Amino acid sequence: MKNGEIIRERYRIQHMLGKGGMGITYKALDLETNQPVALKQLYFSHLQDWKMLELFEREAKVLQHIDHPNIPDYIEYFSIESDTDVQFYLVQEYIEGMSLQQVIEEGWRGPEADIIDIFRQLVAILEYLHTLQPPVIHRDITPKNIIVSSVNRSEKRSGFEVFLVDFGAVQDHIRTTLHGGATMIGSYGYVPLEQFNGKAVPASDYYALGATLLFMLTHQHPGDFETEDLRPKFRESVNISPQLADVLDGLLEPSPEKRLASSKAIEAVLSRKPTVLPKKGKIPSLPYGTKIKKIQRDPQHIRLHIPGKFNFMSLFMMGFSIFWLSFITFWTISAAIGSIIFALFSIPFWIIGIGIFSASLYMMFGRTVLDLTPEWVQLRYKLFGLGYSKRVPTSSIDKIQIEDRYTQNNQPVKGLCLCAGANTLKFGSNLSQPEQEWIINEVETYVLKHTPS
Repeated sequence: MKNGEIIRERYRIQHMLGKGGMGITYKALDLETNQPVALKQLYFSHLQDWKMLELFEREAKVLQHIDHPNIPDYIEYFSIESDTDVQFYLVQEYIEGMSLQQVIEEGWRGPEADIIDIFRQLVAILEYLHTLQPPVIHRDITPKNIIVSSVNRSEKRSGFEVFLVDFGAVQDHIRTTLHGGATMIGSYGYVPLEQFNGKAVPASDYYALGATLLFMLTHQHPGDFETEDLRPKFRESVNISPQLADVLDGLLEPSPEKRLASSKAIEAVLSRKPTVLPKKGKIPSLPYGTKIKKIQRDPQHIRLHIPGKFNFMSLFMMGFSIFWLSFITFWTISAAIGSIIFALFSIPFWIIGIGIFSASLYMMFGRTVLDLTPEWVQLRYKLFGLGYSKRVPTSSIDKIQIEDRYTQNNQPVKGLCLCAGANTLKFGSNLSQPEQEWIINEVETYVLKHTPS
């Protein structure tokens, strides 16, 4: 159809919105209400089989009985016959926005709290669909079928309101269970195992929602992940809270009977207190020869002093930075003789050299102080009386772990990372493994003792 063309003396075509296996969707103006609408068109002559027409008609039928603020309103369904063809049309409320797929492909990376807000909106839509009688199963939940509309953050934590569209693959639960030989419908990477066999159940939509959540968090197609026991191996690709990782595991469970498939079950996992437990066995004492000091300031306040340390890496960095700064000094003076403007090009190299010099000074002479209190865990970095601090609520701590920082002589140099939701406190890359493990035990034991279960 051409822009400006009027359908049924009511809908003026404005432009095409998208093209898919079920037809072409246009944005049009309803001349009766002067409101924009989404008009989906299907040509009978373009049908590959009767199944497409059946699905198109089923979408129209189901939408007539759906009433949810985050599903575009059904307006009407009609057909127009010509001498050569029959055209079928489905008209719905038009939602201003972009697909979640487009938003992510354009670079949006929301913090965990914003992603959870979008996720919860989608869970609420599924909860509504699945409580209808009979339950309505979407069967094709993907980022392409989720419209994102910008709203004020006072309305939605993420600044986005989401809408579920394209019910062309919809199936009601009764029909699924009474009729065999169903065609597998859905999108690769978002389809659970049972749907490959044409057996869609409400839990099938939650698998697709889990795959969509995985895409939001990683910007990687769910089908591209390696799998283990038929589950995507995603934990090494994301830095998220243990609760959200557990939700993902539950949604991507291969067995529909064991899958997280309700808002109540999902919220129970999201609100669950992280299991921060000390390792079994003998409680370790301070490693022999360590210079770490543990100070019990009062019964509920523990302070750990972690001094700097001379080692090969810190000495190498100090020597390299002195050489670098000496060379840059000579180069800057030589350049300044010819032109002050030309000498200014050395500023980035001065910044790099001073950064390396400062880091080596901190590794040798700096001091890290870790304070543990029932309210806060605070990390302070000090060097020659100067420094800065960072703190997180004790109740927000998810875990403390050893992680790779950089590579030295083809061997990873490890440091400590204390994770608290979207925040991290990193320190201890100059410590030995026994010292790091001792600090982990101290923090885990303290958090377990001083946070409510």
